[in-house]
Amino acid sequence: LIAPLREKADFVLDTSYSSPNELRLKLGSIFPLANNRSIQIMLQSFSFRKASLAGIDMVFDCRFLKNPNWVSGLKDLNGTDEEVKDYLRKDKSWASFKKNILQMLDTIIPAFEREGKSYLSIGLGCTGGQHRSVFVAEQLHKHLLQVKRDVKIFHTGLKN
Repeated sequence: LIAPLREKADFVLDTSYSSPNELRLKLGSIFPLANNRSIQIMLQSFSFRKASLAGIDMVFDCRFLKNPNWVSGLKDLNGTDEEVKDYLRKDKSWASFKKNILQMLDTIIPAFEREGKSYLSIGLGCTGGQHRSVFVAEQLHKHLLQVKRDVKIFHTGLKN
């Protein structure tokens, strides 16, 4: 059925034994995208109790951090409030976790870009989706903006 089109085609690709990645590379060599196109990153904080993790590429569990929910005066706040941020920054696990997760992201994001991935969704979860996951997502968002990444943030557990 497509034989007449083959005669008029500028390019003919046999995709019979090509992986999706090989096909992407072949098409990219014929039809190059904009040179400065970078990966789009979505950070999403969520509650493990209410989670729908569809479409998330990577998930980090933030429940190892101390829970502000059990601290008087912090329960009704969230991870964007200074009091909660101060509390979580003092957690003895926070500094090493932050260092390691930022180092990992600084390594894998360029690797994903080299592989042609255009979108990366990162989920950050805690029990209620208000304190720890929001705090960590905000910290990652701040870092990724500082290193000039195309990054968006969405907090599924916060009421707008």
